[in-house]
Amino acid sequence: TFLFDLDEPWTREHLIPLFSDVDQHKFVQAWSGFLKSTHNFEKSLFKELRCAYLCVLQQRRSKDLPEYLRPYFIRFYIYFVLLLVKDPTEELPEELLPALFEHGSIKDRITFSSALLELIRIDTKKQVWDTWLHQYWLDRLEGVPAPLDNNREIEVMLEWLTHLGDKFPEASQLAVRAPKIQLEFSDLPEQLCNSDLVIKYPTETAELLIYLCKCTCKCKLDLNHKNANLRKVAKRLTVLLAPQMQYRLDEALGAWSDGSD
Repeated sequence: TFLFDLDEPWTREHLIPLFSDVDQHKFVQAWSGFLKSTHNFEKSLFKELRCAYLCVLQQRRSKDLPEYLRPYFIRFYIYFVLLLVKDPTEELPEELLPALFEHGSIKDRITFSSALLELIRIDTKKQVWDTWLHQYWLDRLEGVPAPLDNNREIEVMLEWLTHLGDKFPEASQLAVRAPKIQLEFSDLPEQLCNSDLVIKYPTETAELLIYLCKCTCKCKLDLNHKNANLRKVAKRLTVLLAPQMQYRLDEALGAWSDGSD
C-alpha cells in the first residue's frame, strides 16, 4: 500500500504481477506478505488486484494458496466490502462473492460469516445491511450462490442478530427461515438475555425463540443451560406479547424442556 501511494506506475509494473506469478514461490510470497500485513488500503489498489484476486478464487490457482492464508484472503474481501459501504457511489463487484462460494470450502464460508460478524459490530452496520447484507441472507436461503445447509455457518449468522440494531426485526424474520440446527457453540441465547432489542421488538424476539426451541443441543448440559437462558428472555417478554403469540411461545418452551420437537 505504501509503495502504491509512493509510485503507482512502478508498483503496477513490478509488484502487481507477482500476485499472479506462475512461480509458486513468488506467488505465495506476494500474497502472504500482503494479506498478513494489510488492514487499510485504497480502492484503487484493490481494483488493480481484482484480476489476481479472481484468479486465486478460480479453481486453477485456489489450490496454490496455502491453507493458512485462506482466512486472511477471505478477510481481505471483507475489508474491501467495508471500503465500499462507506462510499454510496460504489457498488460491490458482482463477480467476487459467487466466485468465493463456487470454489470455496465449507470452512471458507464459516470464515466469511465470522468476518462479517466482526464487520457488523462497527458503526457501518446499517449501510452494510441496506447495501447488500439483507439481499445476501435472502439469497442464501434460496440457495444462491450456495445452499445454507451447514450447522456452524448458520450458528454464526444467528450471532449477527444482536449486533444489527434497528435491523433486528428484518434479520430475525430471515433467521427463522433457516433449517433447524444443533446449537453447539452459539452464544445467541445468552446475548438475547443481555440485549434491549428483545424489549424493543418483542414479537420478532418471540418468533426467534420459537425457532431456537425447534433446534437441538449436543448434550443435556447444553440443553439445560440454553433452556435457562431462553426462559430468561421469555420472561422479559411477559405482558408485551399478544395472547396468541404468548401461547405459541409457551408451547415451544414446553416442548424444548421435554426434549421433543
